[in-house]
Amino acid sequence: MRVYADNVTPDAGTGCVRKCPGHVAERARYRWCHRDPAFGCNLITVMQWADTPVDVATKVYFDLETSGLRPDRGARITEIAVVGSRGTRMNWQWADVETERPVGGDCYDRTVTPHLARLTDVLTRGVVIGHNLSFDFDFLTYEIERLRKRADPDAAALRKGGGLRVRFVDTLGLARRLVDESRYELGALLEHFGASPEEPLHTALGDAFATRALFAHLTDHPEISTLADAGLQKLAW
Repeated sequence: MRVYADNVTPDAGTGCVRKCPGHVAERARYRWCHRDPAFGCNLITVMQWADTPVDVATKVYFDLETSGLRPDRGARITEIAVVGSRGTRMNWQWADVETERPVGGDCYDRTVTPHLARLTDVLTRGVVIGHNLSFDFDFLTYEIERLRKRADPDAAALRKGGGLRVRFVDTLGLARRLVDESRYELGALLEHFGASPEEPLHTALGDAFATRALFAHLTDHPEISTLADAGLQKLAW
């Protein structure tokens, strides 16, 4: 799939929307570049996402924590974290905002809505890497749909964004393919590779960092060189 920003045509020589002298060497070889103002590129990618080398792809490591297992039964998102290759991109916790009120209600909805609007943007800026992402995506899409119905500017931002469209790799599925273990929780898998978590597990930030470490170990496997090898999938909601 070829995806361009603003329906523009890339330069035939460099693959960039407009010629940018920085788009050379490795980027030119792969005909790939990310949205980097330093290079003047508006291009998201001009090659098949699935063929992108794992070490070249822009990746964001994502995790949610929730108050329960079922959003349709009142469980809500309590923590959101997104980590990039160079550090934390997003770290929100309901407990930082309100420690006395229970999760839920109008105060919660008004508080979490702008963070979800920001999250939907952050998740489109690279390949999303997460552990058991089906759970996170089920929660996220349910909450976005619920909060879009609110009559406030932040909810309008969610409506304006349209559906959630991301490319992702689930480290749970990848680990089950590559690792012979009886348990596939993040902690057990890190232990398998002799690694320790950077932050406490069972928090969104801790699990996002742990997912980053786990993905690095998993993609060291000789069979994994491209995103397709790692099990790239697409969510369009």
